[in-house]
Amino acid sequence: MQSAPENESWKGFRGDPGKWAMLPQATVLATGKDAVRFVDNFVTASVGSLPEGGGTEAFVTDARGHVMALVTILRTATGLELMTAQGLGERLRDHLEHFHIREAVDLVDASDTIGAILIAGPEAAGTLASLMPHAATLPSADLSHALCSVAGQEVRVVRVTGQGLDGFLLRGPHAAIDAVTQALATSGAPRVHADEIDAARIAAGYPAPIDIDAKSLPQELGRDTRAISFAKGCYLGQETVARLDALG
Repeated sequence: MQSAPENESWKGFRGDPGKWAMLPQATVLATGKDAVRFVDNFVTASVGSLPEGGGTEAFVTDARGHVMALVTILRTATGLELMTAQGLGERLRDHLEHFHIREAVDLVDASDTIGAILIAGPEAAGTLASLMPHAATLPSADLSHALCSVAGQEVRVVRVTGQGLDGFLLRGPHAAIDAVTQALATSGAPRVHADEIDAARIAAGYPAPIDIDAKSLPQELGRDTRAISFAKGCYLGQETVARLDALG
C-alpha cells in the first residue's frame, strides 16, 4: 500500500468541526433466520457473536484463503448488512449465493438503493445532533449502530473510529440520504470530496481494492485485530489463515 502523502486538505478535514462527504459504497443484505450462521461460514470475523446493533470488519476469502473483499458487517434486526467498496456488491453477492443451498437466507445486492454520508471531525456529534430530535442518543462504540431520525428521515447511524476517521456514517435509501445532504448543506457544515477521503484512508492504512491483488492474504493487509478471529469455527479459507498465524 502506498504511503500517505502530506495532504493539507485532509488536515483540514480532521481539524474542522463536522465536515461531511458522500461515501460511495456497495451493500449486500443477508436476511432470513439462517443469515448470520450462513455468512459466518465465509468471513474471517466472528459474526455469530455480534449483538444486534454491533458491527465488525471482516475479510471474505476464497477456498485458498485469498482475499475477495474487505467488508464491514452490521448486525440488524433482520439479519446483516455487508458494506464494501463501490463496485464489489454483485461479485460479493454472487460469491455467497454460489454456496447457498438450503439455508433460509436471502442475499440481495442493494448497492443501487442504499446511499451513505460520512460526518467526521471534532464536532461531528454536535453537527449530527443538530439535525436530530432533542436528547437523541448516538451510538458510541466503534461500528455500533442504530436507526435514528436525522433531518426527519430514518437512517442507520454507525459510529466510525477505526478507519482513520472519527465520526459517523449515515446509511439509508437514496431519497433519505438526499434529504440529509440538503439539511447538512443548509446548516453550513462544510463538504469534502473523494480525494480527501482517500488521503484519510491511506493515512489509516485502510486497504482499497487497488491495494488487494488476486493473491493477497488477510494477514498481509494489516487488519488482524479488527477483521480476523483466530478462535471462531470453520470458514472458507480458514486453513490458510490459521497456517499463516501458526507458522508465519
